[in-house]
Amino acid sequence: MHPGYENGWHLLKPRRYVAIHIAMQQVARETRVAYERRLERAQVPASQRADYHKWTRFYLDFCHKYGHGPRSPTSLGPFLSKLAARKQSAEQRHL
Repeated sequence: MHPGYENGWHLLKPRRYVAIHIAMQQVARETRVAYERRLERAQVPASQRADYHKWTRFYLDFCHKYGHGPRSPTSLGPFLSKLAARKQSAEQRHL
């Protein structure tokens, strides 16, 4: 559990709680299935596919939050920069 978080609540000093609502963009089932098939065709090991799905959700959430078009080739750069600013390793950023 992240320090300062207890059961979905963020602890503020002195011992005040505020609700934290974090909702990532949902991906339609048919989109997830098609993406899984694409990962299979690309021979991505099954043990890594959950990470691919996770980073795709993070990317879609970033695009929604900051007004980037997910299909725009110019959206990936700002996303990778944001990850770097948040201390994500180069390996994590290039899945």
